[in-house]
Amino acid sequence: MNNNNGSEKQNHLGRNGSKTRHLNMTILEGHLGADPQMRYLPTGTPITKFRIGTNYSWTTAAGEVKAATTWTVIEFIGKIAEIANQYLQTGSHVVVEGRLRPLQTWEHENKFVNCFIRQSERLC
Repeated sequence: MNNNNGSEKQNHLGRNGSKTRHLNMTILEGHLGADPQMRYLPTGTPITKFRIGTNYSWTTAAGEVKAATTWTVIEFIGKIAEIANQYLQTGSHVVVEGRLRPLQTWEHENKFVNCFIRQSERLC
């Protein structure tokens, strides 16, 4: 029995008793909904933010094909932010890999918008 009072970090154990790690990696492919917006932190580090739309479709039980778009806010930090700001524009097709982190989630026109923080150096 673990009787720590919250002062120690608790370990998560897998089925065989070993410590487990959780993977938080997301790959999104879509098109920019607007031009990127770049700003600088007080430290001088660039941050570029933009949103991409990812489309999906399905067929209802009645055979009707439906389609929807999910919008995700992407944020680049550092050198990759400058590259994204220089080369991306409204309508650009991108593939982004990084860590999903819900900074904000809100509903807009009955669609949920999620935030995504870019952690790796891959932008295609």
